[in-house]
Amino acid sequence: MKNWIIGIIITAAVLVVGLAWGLYTMNIDWLQAIMLVFTYYGMLLIFVAAVVKPRKFKVDPNYTPFVSIIIPARNEEFVIENTVRSLLNLNYRKDGKANFEILVMDDNSSDRTYEISLNLEKEFPDTVRAIHRTPERAGKGKSLVLNEGMELSRGEVIAVFDADTNVCPDFLNNSIHLLADPKVGGLQGRVRLYNKDTNMLTSLQEDEFAVISHLYQLGKELIDGVTALGGNGQLVKKSAVMEVDGWNWLSPTEDLDLTFRLILKDWHIRYAPDAVLWQEGVERVYPFMRQRIRWAEGFLKCIFDYTIPLIFSKASFMKKLDGVMTMVRVLIPLYMWIGYILVGLTIVKGLEITTGVSPLLMAVSSWGFIGAMTVGMARTIHPNIFVAIFRVICYSVYSMCWIIAVPAGFINCIRNINDISWDKTSHLGDSEKTVSKREEIQEKLTTQKATK
Repeated sequence: MKNWIIGIIITAAVLVVGLAWGLYTMNIDWLQAIMLVFTYYGMLLIFVAAVVKPRKFKVDPNYTPFVSIIIPARNEEFVIENTVRSLLNLNYRKDGKANFEILVMDDNSSDRTYEISLNLEKEFPDTVRAIHRTPERAGKGKSLVLNEGMELSRGEVIAVFDADTNVCPDFLNNSIHLLADPKVGGLQGRVRLYNKDTNMLTSLQEDEFAVISHLYQLGKELIDGVTALGGNGQLVKKSAVMEVDGWNWLSPTEDLDLTFRLILKDWHIRYAPDAVLWQEGVERVYPFMRQRIRWAEGFLKCIFDYTIPLIFSKASFMKKLDGVMTMVRVLIPLYMWIGYILVGLTIVKGLEITTGVSPLLMAVSSWGFIGAMTVGMARTIHPNIFVAIFRVICYSVYSMCWIIAVPAGFINCIRNINDISWDKTSHLGDSEKTVSKREEIQEKLTTQKATK
């Protein structure tokens, strides 16, 4: 928390100084330079990942450790059963038996989550364990749930899945061998959305996960950068997590936090693009923005905690560079607000902003990034080039959510210094949709009868 307070003060001071300097000089060279650096870097990662073959690592097909699957669950009655049954279909077996266990960690849910989990435990007693966390321990964050699950687990490897997950049966077989390297402490699977066709919001989230995040992960591996763990579909060695004292209960983004703490201990993290899992995209704007604000808060706190330690760590130069770029890029929307304020003053007050940055350089950066994203879209899930261009335009508008999320996340950093809770995203699931649709139909039938 001390680092957070210092980080908040430094970040606020930098922003104030930047705005003051911009008002004094009415020059935005420094602001455009920041944008150019991050734009070209992102363009490089996406383009390289789209056109270069993924990096290959030595693997040991005989490496088949027992895996403990942990599912943190709080009020997940609509999705938990489908998730557990999906994981039970994993074909990761040894001597004819499942080479894994499933721990459903019910965090004192107020719905039927624990009841459903108990029924699954009775049905599959050799594989499923339903664990109830009592009120005095519950509601304090996903990290504490994961840490308790790790204490109760029997596996050498811990797999973390959200309660709204469906996995391909070969998920573990397509990924576990990457952990055979004694230097590798964790890996991340490829996330897709099973409700991507619900509306434009879920469709763009699919582009975000299946294209942009996917390409960033591949690009980072190609340059030996920081491959990041996600909150869903991560596999980690128990010994590695224990070395860094478990998941950080103070962090709202425990996955990114764990990523940097593992790197600081000289562990490597891999990306497994062939290990695919499906999760539920957020279907409504308000919970979507709450999720993004929480992510922004977590990114900012990682900046405050790990930027300096990473710079002075034993990590390779590229890991240091990419790690700092990964964290600090979340500050871009804050700097963009400085630009908006300065532009607003030129309109309202009739002032003039000057810059020495070549318009050609700015144009190349903008069109180059759009071109790289278009290639990425076309090479992954939108092969029609016109569809790919349209999706890039839509995604560019969609990405503007960070203009609101990052400032709000910064405010939350201040508000939540001593407030640690599980601000989880609600999962609707097919069950709730079915019930809602049934009620809608019943209401129409009742209205029709009344009319007749």
